[in-house]
Amino acid sequence: MCEFTERIFSEGRAEGEVSANYAAAKRMLLKGNNSLQDIAEFTNLPLSKIQELQAELKNT
Repeated sequence: MCEFTERIFSEGRAEGEVSANYAAAKRMLLKGNNSLQDIAEFTNLPLSKIQELQAELKNT
C-alpha cells in the first residue's frame, strides 16, 4: 500500500475502534453492572467521556 492509503486505512480503523468502544460503554451503562471506572478501563475511554455518555443516556 502507498503511504497515503495506509494512513487513511489506519485512521479509519482507529475511528472504528473508538466507535465500537462507545457502543460497548453504552451497553455496559444500560446494563448497570459495572462502575464508571471499570467501564472506562474496559473500553479504553476517558472517565469524563463515560460520564458524558451516562448523562446523555439519562436524558433520553
